[in-house]
Amino acid sequence: MKAITDISENMRLFAALKLIEDMYHHGKIKKHVFRNILNEYADCVDISQFQQ
Repeated sequence: MKAITDISENMRLFAALKLIEDMYHHGKIKKHVFRNILNEYADCVDISQFQQ
């Protein structure tokens, strides 16, 4: 996976992960799927800002 250095690209990624978090909270995706997605992008985004 390429390193994300562009701030606007990083912000879009964060927003997408927040949407995925919302799907998890509404029961649309399972916890392990949400956790795996967050772990995939842990090097690009501070995942401590997400509720697991």
